[in-house]
Amino acid sequence: MTRLAAIDDIPDMRPLRVEHEGRGILLCRDEQGRVHAIDELCPHKGLSMAWGAVLQGHLICPWHQYAFNLETGRCARRCAPAEVIEIDVRDGAVYLTA
Repeated sequence: MTRLAAIDDIPDMRPLRVEHEGRGILLCRDEQGRVHAIDELCPHKGLSMAWGAVLQGHLICPWHQYAFNLETGRCARRCAPAEVIEIDVRDGAVYLTA
């Protein structure tokens, strides 16, 4: 397993961008304190969502305000889902499982 970040490094209502093997990953903490990981690039425009907002279990893309579900990656609009990345959260840190 690869350690990505400490849980305390993930801000409220904003994603934390980390990189693994050249790939951008966004770590997000929802309102219940659960941590999720999602691909950095918006599947609609291919642009970074690192400046997006985390609201009501969704990552809001800063470019067109599409909302991607943090658990499924699905978007309520006609858009391909964002890739959800499998992580393990333990001992105050976030680890990439694959």
